[in-house]
Amino acid sequence: MRLELDGRLRRLVRLVRPITIYRASELAMMALVALLAARLVWAVLTPVTPIGDWARGQIVQPANLSRFAGFDPFFRNQPAAGEAVVTSLQLVLFGIRMNEASGGGSAIIEVPGEGQQSFAVGDEIMPGVTLKAVAWDHVVIARGGADEQLYVAQGGSGDAAPAPAADIASAPSVATIAGAVTATPRSENGLVTGVTIQPGGDAAAFAATGLQAGDVLLRVNGERVRALEDIATAVAANAGEGPVQMDIERGGQRITISREFQP
Repeated sequence: MRLELDGRLRRLVRLVRPITIYRASELAMMALVALLAARLVWAVLTPVTPIGDWARGQIVQPANLSRFAGFDPFFRNQPAAGEAVVTSLQLVLFGIRMNEASGGGSAIIEVPGEGQQSFAVGDEIMPGVTLKAVAWDHVVIARGGADEQLYVAQGGSGDAAPAPAADIASAPSVATIAGAVTATPRSENGLVTGVTIQPGGDAAAFAATGLQAGDVLLRVNGERVRALEDIATAVAANAGEGPVQMDIERGGQRITISREFQP
């Protein structure tokens, strides 16, 4: 007896591929990949805990900046900021030479009984007194383990005797500045950084100013100068009231000189 299959059923049987070991391995790999993909999606969408990985925020204590108040990482050779103590020693500061690259320098100081001398930073001025640092208008000296300051033209204690009348009379006046010096603006990178000084028609008045030919005048009493008019204005503001401090570049070095001017 022979069983006859319907034609549609025969076509369906032909479409079914025989299951071999290779076919079974392929199906198993597909099932494993599907399982891993499902676990990955579940891990991404499901929080760690019912309310997520929540933790109470911690209070961050503010940084203590007070320890940096007395420390300058760029100019460590300069004196630390604090209460300035003016020295009571009978010393007179006449000039300052600064070396901004190294933080050092030197100063011309008159020592009682020894006259004017040049001291570099670290030199002993007198027994127990050492030059510690220089600034544009004063120096710092170490005396007995404490720092004291000596300013330009400071004549020792505050009760220093007034200057002799002859010295005051010989001081140049503000009106003679125009005839004593000529000032040419000096430019660096398009900016005026000072004026180059040359003697004018009055040689005696030029010598009395303390300036030399070729000096570059940078500041007068802390005020920048860019023209001859700036010099006259700055000098007139302090003339007759005390020494006028002038910051200059001389021979490639920066120094500060002090001179008296009449109104």
